Amino acid sequence: MEWCFGDLRQGRWLVTLGLLAQWLLTATNAAADAASAEQAGRATWDAAIAATVHGPSKIALRDQASLALPAGYGFMPPKEAAAVMKLMGNSTDSKFIGLIVPDDHQSKWLVSVDFDDAGYIKDDDAKDWDAKELLQSLKDGTEAGNEQRQAAGIPAIKVTRWIEPPAYQSASHQLVWSAEAKLRDSADPDPTINYNT
Repeated sequence: MEWCFGDLRQGRWLVTLGLLAQWLLTATNAAADAASAEQAGRATWDAAIAATVHGPSKIALRDQASLALPAGYGFMPPKEAAAVMKLMGNSTDSKFIGLIVPDDHQSKWLVSVDFDDAGYIKDDDAKDWDAKELLQSLKDGTEAGNEQRQAAGIPAIKVTRWIEPPAYQSASHQLVWSAEAKLRDSADPDPTINYNT
């Protein structure tokens, strides 16, 4: 009986040591994966910074417009800027042109430049817009994008409110609006503001 008890105890120790070794291997692999992801993120950011055109400069925005970029700002071209957007959990599409960033790299903002070839807005269309419906559409689209953000290890966000409700400017046939986005599952001391025109 004593001998069996000793065997069981020894077996438990071996199982415990095996589990500990497996846990250490898993923890080591997770740390290596995190270091690798951080290194890839740094490489993405470094490539984007290297490709950035600094102001003062004139930047062609496809064949649609040009940007008079002032000193103190940089423009990241589409390829590198799209990689930065992906790193931050944002998607881009064929409308994406690039990013405007401050040269100091310390400020926590950027401007995404996109072009929608939808044409100008007709005065008759503007009178039928429903701000609540537009806000709900933004909320739904953001929630749908959270699956991709979370798969990339980026926290989910939510659109919370209008900063500037949609306003139609009939002289220029433009719609201007801005909405606030915050972290969905925790307090957010630094919300995001998306401004669109």
